[in-house]
This record gives sequence, C-alpha cells and structure tokens, in this order.
Amino acid sequence: HDDSESNFMQLLELQKATNPSLAKWMQKSIDKYSSPEIQNEVLKLMGLSILRSIAKDLQSADWFTVMADECTDISNKEQLTICFRWVDSKLDVHEEFLGLYQLDN
Repeated sequence: HDDSESNFMQLLELQKATNPSLAKWMQKSIDKYSSPEIQNEVLKLMGLSILRSIAKDLQSADWFTVMADECTDISNKEQLTICFRWVDSKLDVHEEFLGLYQLDN
C-alpha cells in the first residue's frame, strides 16, 4: 500500500471532519510533512515532551518510586518494564508507564 493508506494518514482523514485547518492542510499537494521519517520524528518529539512532563511531576512530588520488572518472553528475549508512581500534594496517586525495553542477553 502507499502512504495514503497508512494509519497516520487515516487518522488525519478522520480528524479533518472536525478541524477545518487540518482539512485545508490535507488538500496541499506539497509540503505536507507526512513522510514516514517526519512521522517518526514527530513521535519522538511527542515522547520527549511526555517524558519532560513526567519528570516535572516527579520533581514536585513529595513521594515517588521507580518500579522495574524483568521477564523473558516466549521467544527467550529479556524485557524490562519501567514505571513511576508518585503522590501529589492532594494525596492523589499517579502511575506512569515509562517503557518496555529489550535487554541484551
């Protein structure tokens, strides 16, 4: 399939019905910045933004913990899961999944 059938482009198609500026942008034939490379770069930037937000929350927390768990999947690859849990000033508990990382054997 071509790029117009990608999940990213299909999600944009769904959203343009409620967002006129997105619909106008989707009509452009050049400078759409929707290549797979650009999509990956945007996803990386979004991930970094989320990490910064989590770091800010952790810095302002009175208490926090890092949870890590390692397991071996069915294909015998070791994987590490990392989560953060913290309590805010209102004593609300928050938990954020940071990632699932494949470990070298």
